[in-house]
Amino acid sequence: MTSQARRAPRPAATRSKIAADDVVVRFTVSPTPAGHWLWQVFDHDGQPCVQGLAASRKHAAALIIHELLRSRSAAAALAAEKLSAKAA
Repeated sequence: MTSQARRAPRPAATRSKIAADDVVVRFTVSPTPAGHWLWQVFDHDGQPCVQGLAASRKHAAALIIHELLRSRSAAAALAAEKLSAKAA
């Protein structure tokens, strides 16, 4: 047995809901015949917005995380800019 405890699933009424301003991000990582890993991040409409090749699956995952953080920090900077404009 492992030392990690498993959480019981919460009823649907008490689960946290996704806020309107939160974005669900879709991505894929798949091997290519040449031995590389193709990674893609999709926009809200299901179109690939960023993609690339990586030498390993772990590297592809790191590139996806990097893109997610970059996009979230850009959104946060835009939101902060709007707030400072309202305060002026």
